[in-house]
Amino acid sequence: MSTFKAIRLCLGVTTAEMSRALEMTSANVSYMERGATVMPKTAEKLITYAASLGVPLTYDQVYGAAELPPPRLIEAASKAA
Repeated sequence: MSTFKAIRLCLGVTTAEMSRALEMTSANVSYMERGATVMPKTAEKLITYAASLGVPLTYDQVYGAAELPPPRLIEAASKAA
């Protein structure tokens, strides 16, 4: 599974919700979930979107160089929202 898809699933959002938040089509989200390189501007939007959901995310996490936040942190953020 790609890091991009793992992040979307961790955030608990649909492809449509992610596409609206990142200002792209659902097809583009699906393309990145299949392993396409995430452009820096998209990574920036993804980090901002995750923060708006209460989930801290870094560039290293987006690009797979660091582990994603622990599930309990993501679950806690979802309950608070």
